[in-house]
Amino acid sequence: LWEVTIQSPREPKNAEGRYDYKYSDLCFYMLKQIAEKQLKQPIEVFLQEQFFEPMAMQSSTYMPLKKFSKEQITPTENDTMFRKRLVQGTVHDQGAAMLGGVGGHAGLFSTAGDLAAFMQMYLQKGKFQGKNYFEPETISLFTKPPFTYNRRALGWDRPDKEGISYFPADSLCPNAYGHSGFTGCLVFADPDQQLLFIFLSNRIYPDINTKMVSSNLRRKLLEIVYSAIIKED
Repeated sequence: LWEVTIQSPREPKNAEGRYDYKYSDLCFYMLKQIAEKQLKQPIEVFLQEQFFEPMAMQSSTYMPLKKFSKEQITPTENDTMFRKRLVQGTVHDQGAAMLGGVGGHAGLFSTAGDLAAFMQMYLQKGKFQGKNYFEPETISLFTKPPFTYNRRALGWDRPDKEGISYFPADSLCPNAYGHSGFTGCLVFADPDQQLLFIFLSNRIYPDINTKMVSSNLRRKLLEIVYSAIIKED
């Protein structure tokens, strides 16, 4: 799997002399390898020691069946193609599954409460309950788009005027950032309004469908919440 990853071809540059943007997890496959080499420990151990334990994120973990019963974990797809069973307690993403459940792009299980703590730390510029987890400059670096021709930041999605992303238009929240997951989840942080929005769903149970995506449900829900809060102000 790693050999296939590093041998993936890169497309030629466009007429403007740069590579076109393509949504892909391959960079996060590679970043995990780089991070673990620098840290000299598995990424799941590092995250547990440096973030999950000190931040009391007790439900955040890779390979959750090692800590919780299957009944405590929401199932995802009834996979009739790849694993031939209901996926419950193991990562839905096939690539992360083939990597043993721990990927740089997928595999992490969590709850709304734990995600709220982590995202609140971001809103507080890297500080949470009196402890510094990131420097403010690091938060700023990773939540701002590095290129003018792409709305995305480093690992985070961003709003845009054309309604392509799952977030309100950037005229409403120009400094906001967040992430939308394949299974239907959404986290959104607006540092200007100190607004945090977390939506957990299960759109691929019992099988994959496009209703949530085609209806743009997550964006609509966020816009309702966002508009109500802004209106009150």
